[in-house]
Amino acid sequence: MTLPKSTKATPKIPTKTVTLRLKSTTTEIIIRNKEYEVKETDTVAMFLKRIHKEYSLKSDQSLFMYIDGSFSPALDVTFETLAKNYAVRTTGKDIIEFLCNLTPSKG
Repeated sequence: MTLPKSTKATPKIPTKTVTLRLKSTTTEIIIRNKEYEVKETDTVAMFLKRIHKEYSLKSDQSLFMYIDGSFSPALDVTFETLAKNYAVRTTGKDIIEFLCNLTPSKG
């Protein structure tokens, strides 16, 4: 005996997003798009790969991203984790502000 298949569509769970604000610390890279929307489940590595494509960076070029000008998150960290700890919540949205550079910061 087979059971009839349900014709109801399974409801999609809305994916939460986090807004990233990028600011260049030097003139080495000009950030054209200052804000990006990413899924909470995306990792820093996934975003950096997207930026490499968008700005046509060479495979041997690194883009260094810093929170609060000093903290560089690990590549496997999700934006959900970063948002919980570092997001600015002035408009009701989770916004993480990054400083970007093609050379590592000193200090």
